[in-house]
Amino acid sequence: MAKTATKSALDEIEVFRDRINEVREAIEAAERAPVDLATVKERVAGFVDSQVDEAREWLGVSAFAGRQGAMGHLGDLQFGSAFSRAPFGVLAQFVGREAIQNKLIEMAAPSAAGGVGEGERMATVASRTRELGELERSEEAAIRALEEHGEVIIRRPDANPAIVLARDLNLVEAE
Repeated sequence: MAKTATKSALDEIEVFRDRINEVREAIEAAERAPVDLATVKERVAGFVDSQVDEAREWLGVSAFAGRQGAMGHLGDLQFGSAFSRAPFGVLAQFVGREAIQNKLIEMAAPSAAGGVGEGERMATVASRTRELGELERSEEAAIRALEEHGEVIIRRPDANPAIVLARDLNLVEAE
């Protein structure tokens, strides 16, 4: 193989590798992206519900029904246990579940600005993963073409083994 053809093929492999890195970063960014406000609201509601349930197990009216009332040892113990295990659940008992949810949503809203829904995230990751598989197969095909002409090409340490070891690159499915 002529030196210019080899240089061109090596440049092509570098372009594939750069693009592979870009796509991997895009996949990671999509996976790390904040969730949208609707998801935040759903998560907060579930969290507060679980906190309320937990607090109810520890904070019952029995604390007030004892001989010493809520200020007795049993009442202090129950309240302290409830508050340490489910502080938002205890607070929701006093100020209402909706008030706690609204405050938590208000606190989380800036982080959710520009967030993506789970469906959009999954679609982006799936699309980018397919693109990654295509790029990796193209890179491997270029490497094999050079190897057929006696060139030694070092593969990326993170190369997909299913692609590197495949006999027929057309049969390898993208992960």
